[in-house]
Amino acid sequence: MKQKFFTDCKLLPILSKEPKTLESDAQRKIARYSVFLLLTIALGGGTCLISPEAAYAKDFWDKVGDALAPAVDITDKRSAVRRVLREADVTSPGSAACRGIKTDGAGKAAEAVSSANGAPGAGTAIVSILQGTCSKPAGSQGSDQEESLAQAVAIEWDARVKIAALEAQNKVEEVRLIQNALVKMEEAREKGATDRTQIYYDALVKMTQAKVDGEVEKARINLQVEIARADAMVKAEELRQSGKIREAEILSDMIKTVNETREKGATERLTIQTEALLQMTRANNEVEMLRIRQATTVRWISLIDSSAGIVLEGVFNLAREKEITKRELARIEADIKIAELRARSASDLTPNPDSSNPIALVKNWGMTVIPCNSATRLAAITINSQSVCTLPTDQLSAGQYVYNPATKRLVRLSPSPRPQRPRL
Repeated sequence: MKQKFFTDCKLLPILSKEPKTLESDAQRKIARYSVFLLLTIALGGGTCLISPEAAYAKDFWDKVGDALAPAVDITDKRSAVRRVLREADVTSPGSAACRGIKTDGAGKAAEAVSSANGAPGAGTAIVSILQGTCSKPAGSQGSDQEESLAQAVAIEWDARVKIAALEAQNKVEEVRLIQNALVKMEEAREKGATDRTQIYYDALVKMTQAKVDGEVEKARINLQVEIARADAMVKAEELRQSGKIREAEILSDMIKTVNETREKGATERLTIQTEALLQMTRANNEVEMLRIRQATTVRWISLIDSSAGIVLEGVFNLAREKEITKRELARIEADIKIAELRARSASDLTPNPDSSNPIALVKNWGMTVIPCNSATRLAAITINSQSVCTLPTDQLSAGQYVYNPATKRLVRLSPSPRPQRPRL
């Protein structure tokens, strides 16, 4: 027997009509509830589980149940639900469906039918989703609101069916993964983050369709990869727009590496690299990005060493993989040195403290201050008419410089000054 979101109640359509003989809304409401109560008592309690206002949406809920209950493809469910939503005009706060959705009994009645169809929790969740839509001001809905709602409703139903099956098998972790993805998808949808919503939706489809142990976990990993890639691509473009080309290249290179690892099916390394990509997206500069990648590469080498004699998934030649990874690590370490030198370039020093204390300023740059009459080659820096001398470095060769506090740069004047003999 087909389950309905609301039980049949022939009195409801009658009671839902407004008594035109009464003047105020309050009087009409009292009259309707009074008639409803008297008839319910007269019929021995009756079978009506909802208030008269819910009759406005009775047909709507029946159609939603009909669209979701059949075991059909998720795409077909989305189409069917979208037609129902369009007919009911749920994107208009004043529609009959919205008035019914907002009643106290809506969630209870919807939950009854979803539970009866093997999707416990779906009814309550769907009512919550639709209530959120009905609560938005008129005219605030986008043109794709119906499709977004249909997608959310359909996947919510299928996910709850899957959760019920997993709970029966005591697969707690997989249940948690699906529930978390549902919450994140709804958060993204509410924020209008269309791309992010689609990423979660695609992952949930794979999770609900999983047939073999481990497929839900693989879907979770792919979900994390997609989120990390999406965020990293946005960040890389922002870096390019701001002129930070090197940082953008480092991030883009890591995205490429993650894609290649996923294609190889190396799940362990993919997990490590995805975590690194998320961290690199939040990094503040080039050196920080490279150090994150360095730590990731070291971690992978350690995993290879600890797996001696064991073939890691997707890696069939551990010795060759380790050699390749070591070369990659050497390249990253060289890049870090170059980035650090670039960051400390003497041609673009940022003073802290200010130039009123020349010695403290030079020390803050990480340089060693020495007497200017030292019998060694040195770099002499004039700051506010005061000379401060330091040992030459790879960034600052021997010579004479003047510090310009306006541009925060050192201007080279001449080659290395001849050391002065100590005064006797």
